[in-house]
Amino acid sequence: MLGVVDWNMKFLYVLPGWEGSASDSRVLHDSMRTHRQDAFVVPHGRYYLADAGYTNGLGFLAPFRSTRYHLKEWASSQQQPQNAKELYNLRHSRARNVVERTFGLWKKKWGILRTQSFFDIKDQVTCVHWVFNKMHNIVKNSYVKRTLLQIRIINACCVLHNFARDRQH
Repeated sequence: MLGVVDWNMKFLYVLPGWEGSASDSRVLHDSMRTHRQDAFVVPHGRYYLADAGYTNGLGFLAPFRSTRYHLKEWASSQQQPQNAKELYNLRHSRARNVVERTFGLWKKKWGILRTQSFFDIKDQVTCVHWVFNKMHNIVKNSYVKRTLLQIRIINACCVLHNFARDRQH
């Protein structure tokens, strides 16, 4: 799944449906095809942080390869950056941490059905009502392939994630 998030830990774009073995660059390239109805477009003059699975390109900033990157590597060494590449990677890693936290929160949140929710009951009812209506419409159409159903469920979870983020603030 390709997911683009903002600083408020909300999904801006989601492209599920790819196998986990597909390369990140291939999935990104597919998401940006202009013939796609839901094509991902990078606004002019804007940049998105990308992980090491991507290359630097117009609108994307990836870390330097073969250079210290992960925050754990910095914490364990207790050293300051030694050159411009290390400084860039340190700042990139700190900024991209929002992406990792968003996906972690999103994955954790869907365990909500197993335990008591921390969301207000009115928001829970609104979410549940919306999801059941959407899921009912999806499942009701018996011709929907299993893969398409999985894609729609992932999209619904991302929309609900954003809904919950809005209600928390």
